[in-house]
Amino acid sequence: MSNGGKPLFEVAKELHLSTGALRKLLAELGYEVKGGSRSVVPPEWIEACRKRLDQERYRYKIEERKRRKFHKPRTLLPYEEYKEEPSRDEAEREIRQTWARIESKPFKRHKKRRLEYEKREKEKEQKVIGIPEVISVKELSEILGMNPVDLIAHALREFGLTLTVNQRIDFTTAQILAQDLGYEVEKVSIEAELVEEEPKEVRPRPPVVSVLGHIDHGKTTLLDAIRHTDVAAREYGRITQHIGAYHVNYGKYGVTFIDTPGHEAFTAMRARGAQVTDIAVLVVAADDGVMPQTIEAIDHIREAGIPMIVAINKIDLPAANVDKVVSQLYANKVDVEPYGGKVPVCYVSAKTHEGIDDLLDTIVLVAEELDLKAPYDVKAKGVILESHIDKGKGKVATVLIFEGILKVGDVFVAGTAWGRVRCLWDEWGNKKEVCRPGEPAQVAEFEELPLVGDKFVVVSEERRAREVTQKRKEIEEMSKWQRMKSRISLESIQQRSTYIGKG
Repeated sequence: MSNGGKPLFEVAKELHLSTGALRKLLAELGYEVKGGSRSVVPPEWIEACRKRLDQERYRYKIEERKRRKFHKPRTLLPYEEYKEEPSRDEAEREIRQTWARIESKPFKRHKKRRLEYEKREKEKEQKVIGIPEVISVKELSEILGMNPVDLIAHALREFGLTLTVNQRIDFTTAQILAQDLGYEVEKVSIEAELVEEEPKEVRPRPPVVSVLGHIDHGKTTLLDAIRHTDVAAREYGRITQHIGAYHVNYGKYGVTFIDTPGHEAFTAMRARGAQVTDIAVLVVAADDGVMPQTIEAIDHIREAGIPMIVAINKIDLPAANVDKVVSQLYANKVDVEPYGGKVPVCYVSAKTHEGIDDLLDTIVLVAEELDLKAPYDVKAKGVILESHIDKGKGKVATVLIFEGILKVGDVFVAGTAWGRVRCLWDEWGNKKEVCRPGEPAQVAEFEELPLVGDKFVVVSEERRAREVTQKRKEIEEMSKWQRMKSRISLESIQQRSTYIGKG
């Protein structure tokens, strides 16, 4: 075939025909298309089809005017000399009637029946169906309103796909089959199936702060110093439990800090669409200055689009050079306040606790400017910060809630895991009955361990939780199978090319 051809289904779409009708039209013109709907149609065949449709439209126009007995038909020019352009509505009506004649569905002369047929055709053109990410052939046939056997036969005949009734197919395959049958397709995600509630009570919530920076610049020591500013923690001598997030009361304000190992968890949460951090504190050692991981942390904060606060740590050391660190930050396009910018800079010592109050004041000030609020009267939603198996508690995970109130007994879904809240613990290891927006809690117990960054959502009942997790597992298995299939295909191609090269 000559260059410039198009697939059969694309030509049918341009000419507003079904693939079957286009095949009949090509057969009438003496052309035969071998293969499925992706077979290439040469440009000259396409032009011949367009010319034939134009002739059919012109012939119908003459016949229509001859039928109008109350109006004297005017003399028409031959087809080659015909210059009059029909209106849009008239052209569409003529084209639909031409399709009907090609598909052996002749129009009735009665006006009422003609209007009914046009109405049915219009409804068919505008029909939109929703298909989930993974669906069985039987479920798809029910949505399309056809017999599963007919759908399987259509897939084999048009696309060469061998399917079974209970086989599960991905969204792309289902979309191709539905569109070839004349349906518009919309993707229905599992997240959309979880009904959103309309919040009525919106109140302020504590800010969530991530501490990022280069290794050995004192991030963990700084967090320990901040936690010791909590008066209640000092008075009662509580032992901090490592749960990945900590809630600190500073005056009348509350601040939640996310303790991430490096910034792996920060990146994982962003990669999974869980943007829960409100403020980022960039820790830079006064004696080391800006290091490679510092620059990487700056890039992560910029991509997240959240406010930054610079904390220059270790100012108590003799080798500390604060001015050098500030100039290095400015050289890396950090708009610091000492150079007339908007990024606050705090000078602290995690060892001597110098400047800790100034850093907390700055965090509270930035949080007040953000005016952080969250709904309290909806089902709880959050994100997984970390998960592990505890010898005494079982499968537990640290959850940061950002909407609603999490209570003991709630049924939840997190990624492909689900469970029921058996117990909640704070960072001090104390049991708590509820967890409010902006607060972290350790949750037990999960059926299986979730991943860092998975969205945590409370659902109405256990049956619903099982359904959602089952669908998510099917999607994961389908994607793994497709990746394995593409890898095997690539390896077979390489082996074949190697064999041919040797031959």
